[in-house]
Amino acid sequence: MAEELLKDFADAKGYDLDQGNAYFNSSVFIDTDIKDQMSTVAYTKVMTDLDMKEIDFFFCNQEMFEYFGEKETFLDLSQNMPEEFLNKFQDKLITTDIYDENGNVTNTYIAGMDISDAPILVKMQEERKLYEDDQVLLTLPYNTTRLDKVMEFIEFLYGE
Repeated sequence: MAEELLKDFADAKGYDLDQGNAYFNSSVFIDTDIKDQMSTVAYTKVMTDLDMKEIDFFFCNQEMFEYFGEKETFLDLSQNMPEEFLNKFQDKLITTDIYDENGNVTNTYIAGMDISDAPILVKMQEERKLYEDDQVLLTLPYNTTRLDKVMEFIEFLYGE
């Protein structure tokens, strides 16, 4: 679904994907226990992509949101997105906790948004049953550099 969705977005906005206008990673629906080979490879890919600063945003499920979020892998949206944007999507924003070495919560931050009800995703799911999770979350890596593209993509998801 991710590749098709990215292509639809690029076509709608007139972006040439070969020019690197947008990129996202959807491989973070993995087992956080990292016990099987596929999960280990997916985790390694995510971390490599992060280090290379090539990811604009992630699609993930709740388990992966919490797993990467508590490691401060995601951008704090309250500090990086325009106030107008935060107000517009405030009912979709989700937080995650950061823990100290004793397991105590030291900080909570807005690390993503629940896009499960985005019309484009709802339509894709109804037509093709493309994902199993009830919830699809969108997050931004801490080192994203194209916030304008992320905002455009979210607006695209909601048909705006």
